[in-house]
Amino acid sequence: MAKNETTVEENFGFDIPTRYDADVALEGVWTPPVLDEHDQQWGEFKLVMFDTDNPAIKKAQEKVRIRNEKAVRLKQVTNDDLALEVFLEAILIDWKGVKKGGVEVPYTKETAKQYFSVSAVRKVVFPELLAFAVDVRNYPTPDKDEVAGN
Repeated sequence: MAKNETTVEENFGFDIPTRYDADVALEGVWTPPVLDEHDQQWGEFKLVMFDTDNPAIKKAQEKVRIRNEKAVRLKQVTNDDLALEVFLEAILIDWKGVKKGGVEVPYTKETAKQYFSVSAVRKVVFPELLAFAVDVRNYPTPDKDEVAGN
């Protein structure tokens, strides 16, 4: 069966709106600056959309699950710990405005692990970024006029 036939069959012929731009969701988008309750800036972050249908995210989830099987059984890690690992592995792809000693720190996965191991960062920044990454409105569909060439 051809791919298009499967899609039509799954949708029963209904016109199903596109909820987000799949290319943008995979390339990632920059968040606005993350601000705390005192308007202090914690950085800006480039995030891939947290879509459980994304093969890279599925792979990261499976990798994290396998790596933490024993710790989960022994209740040594929380669901937040696991979500953070997946986030660092597959969602966060860049940052700017993260500083150490007043100097901007270049993004790497290793420095991201260090940054997000700070309890204040986990408390303030991580929930904001996770909420951003799961919100399809942050990965908008292309403007219909732009697609039509108008």
